[in-house]
Formats: sequence, C-alpha cells, structure tokens
Amino acid sequence: MGPATVAKQTQRRPTSFLSPVATALMTDSYTSSRNGDPSQHAFANGSSPSLATTNHTTVVSPVIRKKLMGYVGFANLPNQVHRKSVRKGFQFTAMVVGESGLGKSTLINTLFNTTLYPPKEPLPPAAERPKTVAIESIGADIEENGVRLHLTVVDTPGFGDFVNNDDSWKPIVENIESRFDSYLEQENRVNRTKVVDNRVHACLYFIQPTGHSLKQIDIEFMRRLHTKVNLIPVIAKADTLTDEEVAEFKERILSDIAHHNIHIFQAPTYENEDEETIAEHEEIASKIPFAVVGSDKIVATPDGRQVRGRVYPWGVVEVDNEEHCDFVKLRQMLVRTYMEELREYTNDVLYENWRTEKLLSMGVAQDSSVFKEINPAARLQEERVQHDAKLAKMEAEMKMVFQQKVQEKEAKLKQSEEELYARHKEMKDALEKQRADLEDKKRKLEGGRPLTPEKASALLSALDVFSKAPDKLSLDRANSWLQDFQHSPEAWTTCNVLLFSPDVPSGAKLFAAQTFRAKVTYDLHQLDHKTLPELRDTLLTALRAHKAGPRNILIQLCLSLAGIALQMPSWPNAVETMIEVFGTEPETVPLLLQFLTLLPEEVNSNTRIPITDDEYKERAAQLLTANSNRVLELLSLYIQASGVTTAVQNQVFNCLRSWIVAGEVSSTRLAETQLFAFSFDALASDELFDAAVDVICELIHETQEIDDNMAIIELIVPRVIALKPLLLKQREDPDKIKGYARIFTEAGETYRLLLLRHTETFFPIVEAIGECSAYPDLEIVPITFPFWMRLAQNIGKKSTVPQLFLDAYRSLMRVIIGHLHFPPDSDALTGQEADSFRSFRHVMGDTLKDCCFVLRTDTCLLATYELITTALSRGPQALSWQEIEAPLFALRSMGAEIDPNDNNVVPKIMDLIPSLPNHPRVRYAALLIISRYTEWINMHPDYIRFQLQYISAGFEDPDTEVSAAAGQALKYLCQDCKQHLVDFLPTLHTFLSTTGLKLVQDDRRQVYEAIAHVISAMPMEQAADSLRTFTLDILAQVHTIASRQTAATQEDIVNINNGLENLEIMLHVIRSFGEELPAACQNTCQQAWHVFDVFLTKYGSNYEVTERTTRVLRHALTFFDKAALPVASAVVDRMSIGFQATGHPSYLWIAGKVIDAFGDEENRKYVWISGKAVDVSGNDETYQSLRESSKVLFEQSTSKVVSLLQLKSPSDLPDVLEDYVQMLLKLADKGPDIFFQSSAFSVAFRATMAALTVVHTDVIFAALDLFRIILTHNCLSDDPSPPLKFPLYAAAIQAAFEKEGYELIGYLLAGFVSDFPEDSTSIVVSIFRSISAKWGSQLLSWLPTILGQLSAATATNEAKSRFLSDVNSAIKAREYDKVKYAILELNRASRKTRERRRAAMGGL
Repeated sequence: MGPATVAKQTQRRPTSFLSPVATALMTDSYTSSRNGDPSQHAFANGSSPSLATTNHTTVVSPVIRKKLMGYVGFANLPNQVHRKSVRKGFQFTAMVVGESGLGKSTLINTLFNTTLYPPKEPLPPAAERPKTVAIESIGADIEENGVRLHLTVVDTPGFGDFVNNDDSWKPIVENIESRFDSYLEQENRVNRTKVVDNRVHACLYFIQPTGHSLKQIDIEFMRRLHTKVNLIPVIAKADTLTDEEVAEFKERILSDIAHHNIHIFQAPTYENEDEETIAEHEEIASKIPFAVVGSDKIVATPDGRQVRGRVYPWGVVEVDNEEHCDFVKLRQMLVRTYMEELREYTNDVLYENWRTEKLLSMGVAQDSSVFKEINPAARLQEERVQHDAKLAKMEAEMKMVFQQKVQEKEAKLKQSEEELYARHKEMKDALEKQRADLEDKKRKLEGGRPLTPEKASALLSALDVFSKAPDKLSLDRANSWLQDFQHSPEAWTTCNVLLFSPDVPSGAKLFAAQTFRAKVTYDLHQLDHKTLPELRDTLLTALRAHKAGPRNILIQLCLSLAGIALQMPSWPNAVETMIEVFGTEPETVPLLLQFLTLLPEEVNSNTRIPITDDEYKERAAQLLTANSNRVLELLSLYIQASGVTTAVQNQVFNCLRSWIVAGEVSSTRLAETQLFAFSFDALASDELFDAAVDVICELIHETQEIDDNMAIIELIVPRVIALKPLLLKQREDPDKIKGYARIFTEAGETYRLLLLRHTETFFPIVEAIGECSAYPDLEIVPITFPFWMRLAQNIGKKSTVPQLFLDAYRSLMRVIIGHLHFPPDSDALTGQEADSFRSFRHVMGDTLKDCCFVLRTDTCLLATYELITTALSRGPQALSWQEIEAPLFALRSMGAEIDPNDNNVVPKIMDLIPSLPNHPRVRYAALLIISRYTEWINMHPDYIRFQLQYISAGFEDPDTEVSAAAGQALKYLCQDCKQHLVDFLPTLHTFLSTTGLKLVQDDRRQVYEAIAHVISAMPMEQAADSLRTFTLDILAQVHTIASRQTAATQEDIVNINNGLENLEIMLHVIRSFGEELPAACQNTCQQAWHVFDVFLTKYGSNYEVTERTTRVLRHALTFFDKAALPVASAVVDRMSIGFQATGHPSYLWIAGKVIDAFGDEENRKYVWISGKAVDVSGNDETYQSLRESSKVLFEQSTSKVVSLLQLKSPSDLPDVLEDYVQMLLKLADKGPDIFFQSSAFSVAFRATMAALTVVHTDVIFAALDLFRIILTHNCLSDDPSPPLKFPLYAAAIQAAFEKEGYELIGYLLAGFVSDFPEDSTSIVVSIFRSISAKWGSQLLSWLPTILGQLSAATATNEAKSRFLSDVNSAIKAREYDKVKYAILELNRASRKTRERRRAAMGGL
C-alpha cells in the first residue's frame, strides 16, 4: 500500500486518528477566554468532557468555538500519526479457506505480488493424505514505497477434501478464537507495550465454480464464522465460467447468503464523501462475491503485451483486466482501500463482541454504576458496607464448603485406600504367579530336558524333507514345523543336544547352529540374563568341538557369539576372550580368525538385534574400535609366523579386509606393520593372490581423502606402478590380469585428482589401465570402464586437456571399436553367448560417449568414419563385414552426442550409408544409425528422400532383423521429421498396399505407427481425411469377415487381429482431434461401431479377437470423446452380453471405461466445444438408456462372476476379478444409485471379498479401494438432513456388512499380515477406522475369533493380543484415530515375524 493510498485514507477519514472534539477544534478558530472559566480552561487544555448521563436534568455545556490568533500546530496531528504509522509498520492477517486445487496459494501470491507460497509438488497416488483440517501460517515482511507491512497468511489445507466433511470448520473456528484469546491475554498483562495483533482480519472463502449454488459445506462454514471474522466470498477459477454463468452464480450465492442471515464484509460509508469515492464504493460492492483468476506467470498477449495471466487455446485471460475477472476490485477492497477498515471492524466489533461473551461466560459483568454521577464519599461508604456484607457471606459459604469438602475427601480417601489395597493384593498375586512361572522355565532351561525319541524323530524327519525332492505340500509342512520349533523356548536345549551328539547328521547340526544364531538375534529375552555366560561358554565349547568343520556350522556359531557379544554388556571384551581361548593353539587359530572376520560384518549389518542406538554405539566401540590395534598386532604376528599355512594367511587377509571395510583399521596404522609390504609381496603367490588383491584395493580406497593421506599414498603408488610390467609378463593368465586390473582401476579412480595435478608421475597408472582395457578377455575389460567415465568427468571441468590424456582416449576409442567386432565365426555363438556379447557392446557404447566428452564428438565421429572408408578402400575381397559393422555400431552409440546442426561430419556419414556393402549385419547397423540420427535429419530435410529409399530397401531384405531395423528407422524418422513427411504420405500408403503385405506383423505395426506420427503433424481436416483412408482399409477387412456367410479361417482371424493391432497403434499415437470432430470424422463413430458390433456378435467368443477389438474400442473412446455418447448404451449392452457368454474380462474392462466416461453425464448441462459452452441437456434420453444398460451390466456380470467363482478358485481368475472390481469402482463413483440400490449389491460385496485372496497387487488394490469407498461413504455419516437417497444407500451397506462383515474382516487381517502390498496400509487403516466408528461392537465381538485363526507364521500371539487390546481401548474411548496406530503396530510386528522366519530358514 503506497503513500498515496495512505494519504487518501487520511483525508477521507480524519476520524481514524482524532477524537470528535479535536476535529471540532481543528475546524474553528480559538481565542483565549478572559473570564477565567475553569471549565473552559480545562477543556482547552485537552481534558476530556464528561460523558452524558441519563439524568435529563443535567445540562451539558455547549462547545464554545473560538478563533485562533495564529498558527498553533495541532493541525499537524494527522502527519504525526502518519509518520508514526509508517515508522512502526502495519500488521495484517488474512485467512484463505477452500478445497484443494482452487488456486488459493496462487491468488495470495498474485494479490501481494510476491512468492509467499512456493510451487507445490503433487502427492503420489500411494501417499497417505491428511485426515483432518490442518492450520498453517506463513508470514512475510513486505515493503512498498517505504511502507512496511507484516503480512500473515493462514492456510487451511485439508478443508473439504474428505469423504466426510462434518465439523471440518471446527479447527478453523478454534484457531480464530485462539488468536482472540492470545490478544485478550496480552491486553490483560501488566506490561502492554508489546501487544502483537495476530487476529484474523479477513477470511477469503473460495467457492468452487460449479455454477449452481452454495454447497452445504459452504453455507455451514460461513454460518459458523461470520460473527468471528470478516468474510469475503471469492469464486475461484472464474475462467471456467462464461460471463452469464458468473452473473447467475453470484446471484445464487448472494441469495443463499441472505437466506441464511450470513454477514459478509461490507465496506463502510462516511459522511461528506465525494461522488467519486461513493461510486467507487458502490462498484466494489456490486462485484461481491468476487469472481477471480489467479496467476503469477507473465504471458504474452496476441498484441504483444506482457501481462499476468493464463494462456488458453482460445486466448489469454488477464488477471489485472477488469473485463476478464474481479481480481482488481478484490485487491482494491482488501488492500488498497479498506485494509484499515478490516482491521478496525475486527477490533471494534468482532473482537469486542467475542470479548464481551468471553468475559460474561467467565462471570465478569460490567458495573453500570460507573456511568452515574454520585457523591464519592457516599459511594465509598456504600461500597464499604457492601464489601463487609460480601465478606461475611463469603466466610459463611467457605466454612460450609470446607466442611463439605472435608467430608467428601475423607470418604474418597477411605474408598481409595480400599481400592489400593485390593489392587496391591491383585498385583502381588500376579507377580508371584509370574515369578513361579519364570522359575519353572529357568529350571527347565538350566536342567536341560533330554531330547526324547519322539521329538528327535519329528525334528530329523522334518529336516530330512529338505534333502529330498519333496512335493510342495510336504515342503511347506516341514518348513512350518521347523519354524514353529525355532520359536519355542525348548529349542535352546534341543539344539544344544543336537550340536554335541556324535550320531546326528551334519544337516541337523547345521540347523541347530542356525537356530542358535536366530534365537540369539530374536529370542534372547527368553533366557535369564544370569544364564548368558553359560550360553556363551556352551557356544565356545561347540565351536572348539567343530574346529574341523563343516565351515557353515563354524560361521553360524561365530555369528551367534558375535550377537551375544553385542547384547551382553557383562562380557566387556569379547575379542580378548576369543584370543585367550583360541589364539594360542595352531589348530584353533582358524576359529579365532573366522570370528574376527565375521565380527565387524555382524556388528555393522545385523540391524535386527534388539538394542537401542546408544547401546549399539557403546558396544560397537568396545568390541571394534577399542580392539583394532590389538587385532592388527595379532594379524601381523600370524601372517609370517613359523609354520603358518597359506590357508591361515588367506584367513588373515580376509580378516584384515573386514576390519578395513568397517573403518576400524586406518591406512596409516596399517602401513606401519609388516602386513603392508606382505600384501604386495603376496601377489607373487598363486594361493594368496586373490586375497591380497582384495586387501590392496580396500587399502587404496581408504586413502581417497588424498590431502590427509599423502604420506601413505607415496608408499602405495610406487608399488602399484611397479606392477605394470607384470601385465605383459603374465598376459596368458586371465585371473592374474583381472586382479591387476582391479588394483590399477581402484588406484586410478581414487587418485584421479592427482593424475591431473601430477600427470607425469601418475600417468603410468593410466597406461596400465589402458592395457587392461585392451586385453582380449571381455570379462576383464568392463572393470576399467568406471575409471574412464569418472576421469572424463574430471577432465571436462578443466579448460585445457593435457596431450597425454587426449592420446589415451584416442587409443581407448580404437580399443573399444576393436572389442565391438563380432568374432569371425559369430554363428558358433550360443544364444546366451550372443545375448551377453550384445549387452556388452551397449556397455562399451557408453564408454565411447566418454571419449566424445573428452575428444569432442565430431573428432570421434570423423575418426570412426575414416576407419570405415579405409576398410572400404581395400576392396570387397580383402574386407570382412565385421570391419564395417563395428565402426557403424560405434557411430550409432555416439549418435546421442551429435549436434543436430552439424554440417561437417554427419553429412559425410549420411552420404556413406548408401555405398555400404549389402551384408545383413551391415545393413542392420546402418538402419539403426538412421533411427538414432533422426533429430539431425529433421534439421537437414534434404536427406529424407534418400533415407526413405534405404529404409524401403531394408523392408525387402529377407533377413528378419534387417526388416525390423527398417521398421524402427521408419518409426523414428516419421516421429522426429513428421512435418517434412506430409507429402510422402501417399507414397507410404502405396508402400503398405504393396511391399507392406509381405512384412511380418511386427514390422507392419511399426510402419503404421510411423504413418500415425506423420498424420498427427497435419492440419486437422487433412489429418482426418488421411486417418479415414488408412482406417477404412482395416475396417473394410473386418466388415468383410463379419458379413461373410461362411466361418472365417484361422488365417483370416490372424489377419484381422493384425489389422486391429495396427488400428490400435494409430489411434494411440493420434489420440484425439479435440472436442469437435472434423467433417471427415462426423458420423464415423456410429458406422465403426456397427462394424464392430456385428463382428463381436459373430466372433466375440474368440479370446484374441475380444482382446484386440476391445483395445481398439478403448482408444476409440478417447478419440471420439463426446461423439461416442450416442453409441455408449449399445457398447455397454454388447459388453454385457459378451461377458455373460464368454467370461472374457476385457468386456468388463471396456464397459467400465464407458461408464467412467459418460456415467455421470446427466449431471452435466454444458460441454466445451470449440471454446464455447454448448447445451447438451437434451440428451437425457440417451443418458437414461446408458443408465439402464449399466444396471443390466452390473446385475448380469455379478451373476457371471459368482458362477465362475463356483467353478474356479479366485487365484485362477485374477484378470476377471480385477476388471470386474474396476468396473464396480467406476459404477460406485458415477452411478451410486444403481450400485447401492441394486439387488446385486450384496452379491458384488461378497464377490469382491474373493478378490482379496488373490496374490496380485492390482487386484488387491482395486478391491481395497472399493471397500474403502463403500465403508466410508458419506451416507453413513450422522448428517441430520442427508440427501434423499443416502438413507437407502446406508441401509444397503448396513445389511451387506452385517451379513459379510465377519468374513471381510478375516480376509482383511489375513491379507494384511501376509500377502497385501506394503502400500496398502493406508487403505486398510481407513477401512478399519470406519468399521470401528460404525460397527465397533460387532468388530470387538468378532476380533478374538478372527485373530485366533491367523497363522503364527504371520503374527505372534503377543502381537495379536496387543492389537485386540489397542482396538478395544480405542473403540471404548471413541478415539477412532487410535485404530490407525493399532493397525500399524500389527503390521510392524507381522513384518518382523515374517522376516525372522525367512532369515532363520534361509539356509535350509
């Protein structure tokens, strides 16, 4: 708000700052009185006159107007107030309320010409939406022409976005009142120098542009808030309505507001205002409610102006143009003219009214005597008498109340004492019983029950199943039995016996060791902590007993000990214990090394151990960090100990690598030991080579912080460079070369910056990597690729590239092209080998792009081009196709990097293609180059004709791969160059009718797709004619087959299906011509449907025919849009008949699409055609016919689905159930009266439950969505005046749930803890919350039985009991939101149980 605006308000409303008396004094002159009238002197000195009383005998002295002898200065008061206000700044709080998507954030940004709200990111479909109305505030300090305004915008996300919007206004009212409370509390402080006014001064209520009238939620909101805030109604997105509709809509809104006695903000008028101001006021008032359009984007108008607005196909809507919307008037009212009035009305009226009610409700009443004129002495005596009487009364009342309170307290204390005693006795008895039970379990565990023959036989039999080839049922039974056994407390003693029994098979001992590891991870709470040392000692004994192996048992026992060490603080130094027990005897050192190798991995990776983060950090530091130096000394001792074997040395290296990876051994500390030198020396040993390579690579990786590790790098690099001659010396040993390649590549990647800083010193590493890249073994070459990619990225950041690196990448490019050569006898490659080689070629193609990044694309292209021309110059006799094909593949890979405007190298490549040898592989590669270079061809259309000729010849090649490449080239050429190919369309049509007939279907489909791209670039009328030409060819074939008297052959059916596939791809590419079809497409919808109707009647039982035809119909719905409405009813009828006869799910799929497109058309009066609103309300008969057809479809398809479920299990009908439930979703949304009021509703309810048992994500989500819609429908809310049909809907849902609710909840819980997708949690929560609120008592009566039927493999008894208790508490307390937390807790417990069982049985 600029200074001019402030000045204007000051002149127009002087009373804003000055009292009426001061105003009167300003308007007349004043002369000093000589008669000494004290009243006049007091009045002149600025004291206020006394207020008028109701006593009519009192005479009020008239104001004496005097003339001033000269200028005094109080005429400058307005300027003083103005300066103070500008210095202090202004505060203004605005609230925006409305449903999501109405442009609230955009309008606020537009109003204040600043970005208060950043752009919003859309939520993913699976994201959980908020369940209540939220209140969010955004504050900003903005300044205009020296005037500062602290603006606060209060947003209300979630308002009106729920299925049940009852009481959605409550959080908003509470927020406004809380701000009043805050202000009142500040007013009542002793120190009121810093009173912050955060009261809401204006509420912009956004109304959906429906064009009808206010919705119930709109009326209810405004009715609740109009006495607490200045309401300003706003019609959002007014550009969706015509001017006439806006005017009618405003009238309806104002009528509704008046009918419900809702007060909206009306700007006040003042006396003596000029005509211009009055006219301005009237004009603003006439615009209420304001029809606005918000946009903070600057767009260009057709006449070249830059304005804020929105661009549409029919023109530009300007935000600041009063002919387009009321935005300017809204801003004028809210900001420029009446902002101060909004603040004053909030303070003087709304807040004062609320304050009065608040104080009265607190018992604070206004003493009317303050307005009377009385004798002060008499008044004082009267008050003293009243005070004494009041004190006496209060004393008597307090005595009586005190006696009463004492009696009540004594009674309550006595009752509490009795209750506490009873509770204490009950708890004591329960604890005593629990102690006895624990003592019993402890005795059983410590004493160890012998493994009975029956138990041993059952356990060994279950394990024996896994050693055979059992049927699935036997495998599942054995698996389930063993999992249940692992959960049981007796597994501790049983597995102990198994481990130490000499006659038990090794498989059973492995199972025992795995069980120990699982129980240490999950079930250590089953043991008394005092017994943990005994368990540890048992495992140590078992480890020693199995020192000879098998290795997998040793690993499980070591992992068990590591898990105990993490959870057993009383074992402070497990590493030292293991060294003492196993580290002094040569035969047990391997056990120690195995434990030390696994310990860092287990500590850092086993997140399932139940300890807190703080406990983990403490134990990890004790076990690893505190022992790292000790372990390093021990490994240094073992690596070259007298008599040490290579097996132990390998274990030392593996252990060292594990501690380096864990970050517990620093490279600097390692370099100080003999392990550093021995790691490089061990490369000379065949037995130690691989382990040494692993250690060296990890050591190099640990020095990636080069500035901190230069000392160790100076030791590593010379040793690495010294390995370079070994590449030539051991060239015949691929395993050694692979190890060296890993070392050189790790060094190159880690020291990239040093390579660039000190190129001469470090470049031997690059040379060595180049040699590895050139090695013929294609398993070794890819190891080097990450280095070349990252080095190219670093080089790209430098202004100049050293010549050594340019030469290295040139050499690399030649090497890669050499690797791209197919072997001379490529036909000898097996299918797997050929696929692996092709995949590897694509990986090498990415490395060629790295070469382009360093050398520049045109340099690489030219070098590759010269390889081809050099080879061609030798003549065909001395030329192999591999020499041409490999560079062509390279050109294709580098095609992604070319400049579309290049006029140097790419023209040479294009000119070269027609002269290439006519070998299938060469032609295939050349055609793929054309398909990759189509963007360049689009910029150089002169080449199109020649490329089309080459592509056309490719279609005639007998090699199927060449023909397929030609189809791909044509598709991309037409897609990227479509505007240049319009004139070629007749040629393509001729091609289809001649050469196209010889193509296989995959190639012919690509040709049709290419043609569709060209048609999409044509002017609409011409495109419609061309599309008609091509589609009539296909429809004519369909019509011929459909009208033929004899049955079609299998070949005829295949040809028709191919034609329909081609038609489908064309419609998919073109999609639609818009709301209004061109002349060539008028009436074609009815004609085409007649052909398909006859065709489906005759051949609709053929599954392939049904699939192909319905796919075409799906795209036809998009293409024809509203023009398909006249045939919609007939389509639904045909789909219903087809599904009833065949059970093919695609019939339901299309029926659901039709219902979704037109099912609610009876509620639409207008549609947009060519930018105009056209009345289509005359189609009521068509809509009614569609509704009748939809009802028949619903009932017949439900009957058919039920009959199919009687013959097959749901798992055999996933497609049928998915399309059926999707159709029900569309019907529930578009035709709820049909859905809920049909006799088929209860049957459909039960059929949908069957879909919950299908382990198929899409089916489960569809079924859950439908149940969510049903069970959270608005008809179930407690609305005192619901819509007419809602009671009927509610009765149907109530009946269905009471009949099927028990089974539904069973299906929901069984699926939720097992097969439901993770993303389904939010939907299940919504369903259960609604069930808890509507059918809480039934749910509580059903849950115990249902939970008892859930498998222990998916949820433990403890988790089920906790879930039942939580749900019971939530329902009884009517806190239904807490059901969500019960569901989530059950989900977590179930997931943990399933993970535990999978992990425990992973080795079987």
